[in-house]
Amino acid sequence: MARSATPLAELLADVAERVEPAGEYADGWQVVRFGRALEVPLLGDEVGERTGFPVIAGGVADSDYVDLRVIGETRWKTTLCRQSGYSYVAHYLQQANGLRGAELEAETEAMLGRSAGEAAALLVRWAAATGRVVPLDPLVETLEADADPFAEDRFYELVDRLALNRPATDSAGCSG
Repeated sequence: MARSATPLAELLADVAERVEPAGEYADGWQVVRFGRALEVPLLGDEVGERTGFPVIAGGVADSDYVDLRVIGETRWKTTLCRQSGYSYVAHYLQQANGLRGAELEAETEAMLGRSAGEAAALLVRWAAATGRVVPLDPLVETLEADADPFAEDRFYELVDRLALNRPATDSAGCSG
């Protein structure tokens, strides 16, 4: 998700396979889908460089959770549908690295990134950098919610809660 006067699918055609438009929002904000979740960090960086605007990139794992990367003045990550993400990542770390107990828990939490509360506070600042004012609590709710039924739904809920579906000067008091 990024802001651009050029369609993101067109902007990324030379660096990613199967880039498809997935939503257009006020003020040139767009969402695209592309081939593989593993491309998320790389493409997020590329979009940020090409547009000059903050980016939120989400890699969906089997519709169970979203590995969310936020790229702007600062870079950080978190997980949407964290409980599902925890199970998924912990299972992977057990199988791939043989981790157990406290070591498994610590490594899993590290891979999931910021907690819901930390991530929500950072998203409020991210929204402010885009000219929007958004409340903290609804972001925390979205970040803590499970996939029901799909993690992708939580990503779009997050977009809505970041007020990207409204012009920056709408009646809700957002300015920009």
